[in-house]
Amino acid sequence: MKRKAALFAVLLIVLLYLSAIVFALMKNPAAEGLLLTSLFLTVVVPALLYGYVMFIRLNRRNRENDEKPE
Repeated sequence: MKRKAALFAVLLIVLLYLSAIVFALMKNPAAEGLLLTSLFLTVVVPALLYGYVMFIRLNRRNRENDEKPE
């Protein structure tokens, strides 16, 4: 499960980089907005994924501490 999630995350980030390159080379009036959105998501998606992983780790650690008999 972790490998599939990591592979999906890497694929998503690569696609965001590729879309940023494509939007930078386009001469469409909407390309500037799409480029800025793509660059924004290139920064935000990895940060959200990192936060999600940290939340899962902390949640798992707290659950393990709650199950230990004292």
